[in-house]
Amino acid sequence: MSGQLSTADSIKVEYYLQRADTLYEMSDYDSLPYLYLEALSYFRQSGNRMMEAQCLFRMAEYYRIISDIKNAELYLSRGEECIDESMPGYAESFADWYYIRGKILSSKGNYREALQNIQMAVEIQNPENLRMNARYMNFIGNIYSYMGDLDSAFIFYQKSFDLINAFTDEPAIEKAWYYMNVSQIYKERGEYDKVLEYLHKNIQVYNDIYGEDFQELCSSYLNLANYYTSTGSFDSASYYLDFAEIFIHNDSLSLYNRIPILFTYKGTLEYFLGNYIEAKNNYNQALQAAIKVYGSDHPNLRVYYNNYANCLKATGDYNNALINYQKSLESS
Repeated sequence: MSGQLSTADSIKVEYYLQRADTLYEMSDYDSLPYLYLEALSYFRQSGNRMMEAQCLFRMAEYYRIISDIKNAELYLSRGEECIDESMPGYAESFADWYYIRGKILSSKGNYREALQNIQMAVEIQNPENLRMNARYMNFIGNIYSYMGDLDSAFIFYQKSFDLINAFTDEPAIEKAWYYMNVSQIYKERGEYDKVLEYLHKNIQVYNDIYGEDFQELCSSYLNLANYYTSTGSFDSASYYLDFAEIFIHNDSLSLYNRIPILFTYKGTLEYFLGNYIEAKNNYNQALQAAIKVYGSDHPNLRVYYNNYANCLKATGDYNNALINYQKSLESS
């Protein structure tokens, strides 16, 4: 039976949501299901369908983050069923739906459809919500980057940066994303001085907001390791890989999808050092981890099969190299 929440229950559910949303911003995901499901129970009891939908959307995002796409789609669908066009806040809630759906589609490698969904979120969202629109622009940049269109990616990353700077002069997570993402574009362009500059800016923002134990610093250190490998500073590369591995060991749930990257960069370092057997083992671990993260038919697997095949070839295992080159081609 639905009804109004008591004052005590209202305080409790507000605490659950505030704590969950704060942990989400900190990339600390372990407690999210408990907190969101507790809040969901209260909103169902009170008959607040809009907030029920928001809790379901948050659960969908949680499952997307941990690469459980089946449950992500299930919770997103349940949230959609809660939304009624007559509800106050309908437009903003549907913008959330499009945004999360776009992220789920991107996780599946359906980049064109993902882009369409994020663009729908942009059209629906209040343009005065600068922070949310900055996040949309950032993710559109991500999608273009995934598709290899770095010029378009750079344009949308810059739009995101301009919006978040209009929103606040203080350090913000969106500014850290910008520095990270643009550093990778500069890397692809061979502008290595800017890569290092922007990675250090990314790390500084993360430290300013959350301190040196912030989980997302794992990605910063992985990219620093890759930068130093690319520039031949192998000791520095090894140092930052060790740093990143500590983060992953300390929080394997939140950083689950960094495991393929860790082993890829370890494999790349060993390959550059001429340790092809070690490189092969690391690339194989990267491939197996990527299959767990993305599934067996995701286009992201192409690079993992290709790396593994290159090492098999370098060690003289030509038959298995050909098999994995073929799998790389089939994943494209």
